[in-house]
Amino acid sequence: MLTTRRGFAAFVLLLLPPIAVLVWLAAILLQQAFAEGLLEGLITAWVLGFVVLLPVAMVLVPVGNWLWTRLRSWLTVPHAGENIPVAGQ
Repeated sequence: MLTTRRGFAAFVLLLLPPIAVLVWLAAILLQQAFAEGLLEGLITAWVLGFVVLLPVAMVLVPVGNWLWTRLRSWLTVPHAGENIPVAGQ
């Protein structure tokens, strides 16, 4: 059975290739849309913001949160194995 950490890592690793393909296709579509004109390019960018960026954010935001939590816990918890001295000693 997968632990939460391994399941999270598997989830992120499985979604990276499809997201990369989706971003690549979006870049091609934007290039073609802006070749047609500015308004077509802006409308396409607006649609792609929902179609591409929301799924990408659904993967990147939890990864960023996990990294931030690990960094914050490493910075705030002493790892020397000693007790924090009491004020006034």
